[in-house]
Amino acid sequence: MKIVDNFLKIQNLILLYKLKHKIRFAYPLLWDDIESLYENEIKLNPSLVDTICSVLPQDFDCIPDEEHGTPGEARYQESGWYKKMLGRYFFAGYAFCRNKNVLDLCSGFGWGGKILANYATNVTCIEINQTLVEKSTEIWKTENITWLCDDILKRERERERERERERERESYQNLM
Repeated sequence: MKIVDNFLKIQNLILLYKLKHKIRFAYPLLWDDIESLYENEIKLNPSLVDTICSVLPQDFDCIPDEEHGTPGEARYQESGWYKKMLGRYFFAGYAFCRNKNVLDLCSGFGWGGKILANYATNVTCIEINQTLVEKSTEIWKTENITWLCDDILKRERERERERERERERESYQNLM
């Protein structure tokens, strides 16, 4: 039920967005409508897109991999995938982050946090790689972003180990 409610909220938000920006639409709203919303947001923010696309993994002293990449990399520019990379953050920013405090976990090269900061009141970006945190702080100078280095999954692993120990204690007590 909650998924349906959230989907309806997203549909209504997109509908209002399209009316505001005089974009043609059909009802019910589909993936194409979400896509047109973020493509329009990209068009409305050309200097931000240019800034983000000008930054490459080499600027972070890192080699890109499957988990970390920047929209400016040739592999994403040539395939057009960079639009989807940017679009998901523009959509999330517009749909969910306006005037909110936002937590961006596993923020990588930080360009997503930079986009979200244009919508949010404050953004806290957490990344495990200290080099990426330091370089993001330097490259994406934005007053409403806080950059932190932490292993967010470590805490979950610790909680899971504690739950496992508790289950073992209960099993042992049940045997006695």
